[in-house]
Amino acid sequence: MTALLSRGRAEALGLLERVTDPSRQRYAISLFMVGQPALSDRLAASLYYFLAAPRWSGYGDTRSHSAPLLDGLTSCRTARRALDIGTGAGPSAALVADRDPATEVTAVDTSRRMLRQARSRYPRPNLSFKHATSIRLPFPAASFDLVTSLNAVPVLDELRRVCTDDAEVLTASTTYPVRDNLSAWVGRWHEAGFVRVRTGSVGSGSWEVFTPR
Repeated sequence: MTALLSRGRAEALGLLERVTDPSRQRYAISLFMVGQPALSDRLAASLYYFLAAPRWSGYGDTRSHSAPLLDGLTSCRTARRALDIGTGAGPSAALVADRDPATEVTAVDTSRRMLRQARSRYPRPNLSFKHATSIRLPFPAASFDLVTSLNAVPVLDELRRVCTDDAEVLTASTTYPVRDNLSAWVGRWHEAGFVRVRTGSVGSGSWEVFTPR
């Protein structure tokens, strides 16, 4: 009976993943390009990540999931204050915190359920988790000299506001390759006041480092 219930939950979550995929894709694109996604897409994404929190929590145990971020981190200098955007269940933030105990790391996500998982799985003295949206980050200007994101989309104008002038922004993906210099992705970063300075490929994923210009 337990096995049947578990299989039923997995099948239901798989269906939800497929049904909400178009909305989640639109949400990510609108968030990145204009910083203001449609309410319906935002609600669909929120519902999915609330129900899928246990699954995403398990991804943190898979080395291939975090490998692009970990590889990119080796190219970044040690930070005083770091921000991890869209931290989900927290594995990316924990990697940043474990790299140097002297770095004060703050991780944000819109899902309270994900954050509960993160706090439970990754207690660190130099790591704190905060409920917040990347559309309006609750931090003063020039607060962070390192910003990281793994499989998450930042709002670039707001990101630029909280970066110091010498900050490094490391964005990593488990599934996307390095984008071409002429892509809309790189062009949007340039419009927001960033320049891409380093890239790398890891398996089927990649990482990129941007700095304010």
